[in-house]
Amino acid sequence: MPGPEFFHSERLTYRLVEEEDYEFVQSNWNSPHVWRRMPIAEPLSQAELAQWIESDETLHLLVCTKEEPMTPRGLVYLFDIEPRNGHAELGYWLVPDAQGQGYATEAVESCLQFAFADQRLHKVIARILADNGPSRRVIEPFGFQEEGRLREYHYSDGEFKDLLIYSILATEWDENSQ
Repeated sequence: MPGPEFFHSERLTYRLVEEEDYEFVQSNWNSPHVWRRMPIAEPLSQAELAQWIESDETLHLLVCTKEEPMTPRGLVYLFDIEPRNGHAELGYWLVPDAQGQGYATEAVESCLQFAFADQRLHKVIARILADNGPSRRVIEPFGFQEEGRLREYHYSDGEFKDLLIYSILATEWDENSQ
């Protein structure tokens, strides 16, 4: 069962990941519909997942609909949070039956609002495989700029894939969110 509500948006609630949620996160994180689209080397063990979630440099939020607030539909997270330098990395995924409904866009918008308005971060980055068009379409309308391309960086599905590095600055977020 997800932890207490952290914040909410129009259609979604965001809850802190609790230990009893690790199985949901791990089973979905390690399923092909998630990890094949993410620039991670391999699936995570439960111990690795727990260490990552419990790290001080991360914020992991379960994405739930307001209609089913105790049923997780995905995860949105900030990691490698560096308050001194004012930046973090953004990640997100949804279970297959929650995709295509605008939930990822809404979750990313809420997470960015939290990052810039509440945490006063200066920059948020996102790393996305070049062939992951749906994920790129989520972040680009918010003003993320492509900063670089690591050619043939990630091996997945029998081939090397390019990794795109995107970022958005707090000033760009302020301009685009008004």
